[in-house]
Amino acid sequence: MELNEKKTRYLMRLSLWLKSFLALTEIIGGLMLFFLSQNTIIQFVYKITQEELSEDPNDFISRQLVLFSHNLFPSLKHFLIVYLLFHGIVKMLVIVGLLKNKLWAYPAAIVVFTFFIVYQLYRFYFTHSIFLILLTVLDIIVLWLVWREYKFVKK
Repeated sequence: MELNEKKTRYLMRLSLWLKSFLALTEIIGGLMLFFLSQNTIIQFVYKITQEELSEDPNDFISRQLVLFSHNLFPSLKHFLIVYLLFHGIVKMLVIVGLLKNKLWAYPAAIVVFTFFIVYQLYRFYFTHSIFLILLTVLDIIVLWLVWREYKFVKK
């Protein structure tokens, strides 16, 4: 299927709205970690996983959330706050620039998304998180769409 300028623009905007939702989620998550104590996080995780764990005590996702909430030591919490806020805010700034068709945003997005892809692959090496792979695939698609759109915009 050949992607013309109109289809590329549509797919890029659609993917940017999805990425903006993820960026907003990262920003909210970073702020929540900043303002909430570990005990509050543990209680919240228990509340949202209690029903699932009562039905299936071996539920992988629920168990991982509970384990994560208990192992959220201060240095990890600080790293996550900085990472989520930085990642979310930078991504949101670039996305807003792209959605407003600002010429500076295209090369900025290419650099930012490439950096995020490389970092996510680096982190995948240690975590083997399927979420990181899915996020990286989305970033690669968006990067490709931004690059194609940039070629159209430059004309």
